[in-house]
Amino acid sequence: MVARALWKGQLRLSLVPVELFSAMRTGARISFRQIHKPSGKPIRYQKLAEA
Repeated sequence: MVARALWKGQLRLSLVPVELFSAMRTGARISFRQIHKPSGKPIRYQKLAEA
């Protein structure tokens, strides 16, 4: 089943496009991913401890 956005809009603070989807399961862990537009692949960040 394809998820459909419940809400589409922009955050007034920084004008970031946002879509809101309903949860697939109750109690599911919520996470957000950024997608690289040209490739459609997720953007990952490496966490580093400064020395």
